[in-house]
Amino acid sequence: MGGAGTFAALGARLFSPPPLSKRVAWIVDAGSDFPSSMIPIINDWETSVLLRINSLRLTTRGRNSYDAAQHRNFEYMTPKLTIDITDLQHQHAMLLSKSFHLICSPLRCISLVTRLLDARKQINPLAPKPLIVWEPVPDTCIPSELLNLTNCLPYVNICSPNHTELLRLISGASQVDSNEISFDPTAIEAACDQLLAAMPLQNYAFVVRSGANGYPPEQRTRVIDPTGAGNSFLGALAVGLARGLDLEEAICWGCVASSFVVEQVGVPTLSKVDSSGNKTNITIQDGSVEELWNGESVQERLHKYLSRVRDSKTHG
Repeated sequence: MGGAGTFAALGARLFSPPPLSKRVAWIVDAGSDFPSSMIPIINDWETSVLLRINSLRLTTRGRNSYDAAQHRNFEYMTPKLTIDITDLQHQHAMLLSKSFHLICSPLRCISLVTRLLDARKQINPLAPKPLIVWEPVPDTCIPSELLNLTNCLPYVNICSPNHTELLRLISGASQVDSNEISFDPTAIEAACDQLLAAMPLQNYAFVVRSGANGYPPEQRTRVIDPTGAGNSFLGALAVGLARGLDLEEAICWGCVASSFVVEQVGVPTLSKVDSSGNKTNITIQDGSVEELWNGESVQERLHKYLSRVRDSKTHG
C-alpha cells in the first residue's frame, strides 16, 4: 500500500491515536485489482477514510525505482485518477477540515483552493480559511513555472518542494538533471530568500524536505525505503500546525513521522499493547492501551528527537 495521499494520511495518523484518528480524513479509490489484504490495514487505522470501490477500473498504481546512487524514477503503471473538489461535495466534514494537503501544479493549486473556499462558504459562510500545505509536482518545478509558483503562494500556507525541486526551479536552466543536484543548505536558504523577498508579506513559509527523519546517525541503517517519507512528513506537519504547534515543533513531528515510513517498503505496522505490555485489539479509550508502530511509541521517539534538537541548539 502506498501513494502520496496514503503516506500523507499516515503522517497525520501517527500523531492521532483514537479517538483523534477519526479527525484524519482521506480518500481511497479501489479498483477491481485492489488487494483485499489492504482493507483490514486501512480499517485498523480507525480514520474517517472514504473507501470508494469501482470494479470497472483498475486501481491507480505507480512504481518507484532507484539506481545504485539512490536516484529515483517514478512512472504510473495504470491510469491515474485525480481527486477534485467535486469529490467532496457530499462530504461536509471533509470540506470543513482544518488543513488540506495538495499535490499538484501551481495553476491547479490555485483552482483547487479557490473552489475549496467557495464550497466551504456554501456550507458555512463563516468558515475560516483552512491551512493549506502544498507539494508542487516535480514536473512543474522548472524555471518556466516560477511565475506560476510565486502567484500560487498567497493561496497556501506551506509550500514544500524537496531540495532538488527547489534548486531546479530557480536554476535558470530549462533542463537540469535533479540527480546531479547535491544537498547544499546555503544554496537552499538563498533560494528560499529569493522567492520570499519578491512576495508581499503573507502567512506562508517554504519547508524544504531532504530525507528528513527522526534517527540519530548511528541508527541510519534502519532506513530501508525512502518512498513516502516526504508525504508523511507533510501530513504530520499539517496536523501539528492545525493543533496549534509552532512551525519548528511541527517540523519535528514531520521528521519523526518520516522516520517510521522509511523503515520498510510500504507502511509501518500498527499494534496495540495494554498496561502489561501484552498485544491487544482493544480500541484506545482511556489511555490503558498504547499504540506502537513498528514496535515503538511515536511519542517516545518524538521525545528523543526533541531532546536531540534542544541539545544541538545548546551545544551549537
